[in-house]
Amino acid sequence: MLMLSEQAIIAALEAGKPISGQFAEGAFHLEVREYVPYVATAVHAGHRTRASLKGLFAISDAERLQEEDPFTDGMIESLPITLIARDSRYEYDLNRAPELAIYKEAWGKQVWSQALPNADIDVSLSKHAAYYRVLSALLTTLERKFGACLLFDVHSYNYQIRSYPYAPTFNIGTAQLDTLRFRAVLDELKKQLGLKKLAGQLVDCAENTVFQGHGYQAQYITSHFDNTLVVPLEVKKVFMDENSGELFPVVFEKLQRNMHVALSKTAKTFAKNHCYKPLRKAKSTSQLDPALINVDSALYRIARNLETLHYVNPSNIAQEKRRFFSKRHYQPAFKYRPLKIDPYEFKEQLYRLPVGKIQRSDRKRFIS
Repeated sequence: MLMLSEQAIIAALEAGKPISGQFAEGAFHLEVREYVPYVATAVHAGHRTRASLKGLFAISDAERLQEEDPFTDGMIESLPITLIARDSRYEYDLNRAPELAIYKEAWGKQVWSQALPNADIDVSLSKHAAYYRVLSALLTTLERKFGACLLFDVHSYNYQIRSYPYAPTFNIGTAQLDTLRFRAVLDELKKQLGLKKLAGQLVDCAENTVFQGHGYQAQYITSHFDNTLVVPLEVKKVFMDENSGELFPVVFEKLQRNMHVALSKTAKTFAKNHCYKPLRKAKSTSQLDPALINVDSALYRIARNLETLHYVNPSNIAQEKRRFFSKRHYQPAFKYRPLKIDPYEFKEQLYRLPVGKIQRSDRKRFIS
């Protein structure tokens, strides 16, 4: 994985270039595939800790994993812009202010077996500060480019280890938000998240039920960026075993797809209402060769039920990613879904498309 400096990231943002790499010694990963007015973060997805700290923990890896947010990085990885933490919240918590970012006690358990050396505290807090400098540079770029920005602050929560009178599938925390200004966007997100079933079960999305959104990231963004809406979103851990950390691949895969659609559609509503640049403007086809349009329509009919990413993405990618980042020299063993089509028949249908009838200038555009 490419390691980037803060200077390189800021320079790429200012130049509007794609970005893919880790920074702050691998503490975070930034992906900018396309410049759009929305971002997704997973600040508690990481489980990694520095080697110098491993012998100082008073709690086990399994106990840490229970209160981290594993797989939240996988929930958002298909979006155009993501910022994902690789370090554990037990090393330093990005959703707490710097003076509170290093736990002494968490969820009733002593975290450290002895007082941390000042040098180790300084290293952790320097990475905390680096995250917020890069986040600030990213949001500044997007606000300048689009006039406004939407940030999905994605987390997950335990509902078996600790019980709630009501535990919704999704919870939006709006305690720090201007709900009057952004009500249409928040309602659209709630509607979209609740539209599709998950593993045959109805889902629901509540507001300020199990969490109210008091985290530091929301506080920081709200106080520093007038035109960025940050939405803290908690996902109920129905996609995994809270105690063992085992993923339920079928449920998670469905959740990934549902969240991608819900967040993308909400982002379009946000862009329409608050940005001065639309996400995308459909190109007029009035000057295109009719043959090109016919081929495009035929290709759509052939391939509309073929979910390419469904087959090329491993079915166990989230599990293997977590193992890769938690174990040194681990070689992922990916599993892929069997094709539900006849590849030879599909190839033959593609060959029969009348590409030769397209005018030369449009043919180049179509093939490229």
